Amino acid sequence: MRRIREEPPEELRRAVDHMRRVVVLLPVLIILVVALLASW
Repeated sequence: MRRIREEPPEELRRAVDHMRRVVVLLPVLIILVVALLASW
């Protein structure tokens, strides 16, 4: 059996980074929208 020890491609790494950022930002955006709607 061969071991594949390649680094993940740049696109994949960028996509994972983007997904992490979205996962972090999404709840913040939802909280902001709820706060704005509640303050009206």
